[in-house]
Amino acid sequence: NPQSAYDVLSKLRSELPPEIGVTAKIRLPPTQADAAAGKLGNEARTIPPPNAEERIHRLIDSGVDLITVHGRTRFENKVAVGAANWDAIRRCVEAARLYSGDKNFPIFANGGIESYNDVCRCLDETGASGVMSSESLLENPGLFRDTGSSGEIITPRRVLEKQ
Repeated sequence: NPQSAYDVLSKLRSELPPEIGVTAKIRLPPTQADAAAGKLGNEARTIPPPNAEERIHRLIDSGVDLITVHGRTRFENKVAVGAANWDAIRRCVEAARLYSGDKNFPIFANGGIESYNDVCRCLDETGASGVMSSESLLENPGLFRDTGSSGEIITPRRVLEKQ
């Protein structure tokens, strides 16, 4: 229930001191195509799910200090779908900054990050404040390190060898 999440975030923001940040991470909401394909399962809806921009507005109204947007729905995975939807993340970045009135409202992009070049491209294409990655960091702990022209991939074994 999204309302429960917004209520929890609002309560956290009201009870925590301002120096402690409240953050949220969302995935892109299911699309009408997801519903038509029967992917919503027990969540079949008669009303369309809120779009990403509406979710961003509700999160900001809840008082969050930073939002991370994953560029896939929960029904998608990178193996089956491929690239994350950075265009949708860009729209979320724009919506957050416009709605909040803060041209620097912090939004992190997530999804589709496998190399340092992806980090740079994602930041450029989405306008996000930062990038979050998970699985790729397991294979390449130096993911956020600019290797310059060497193109060196920092593997877990390489990290251990350097220690």
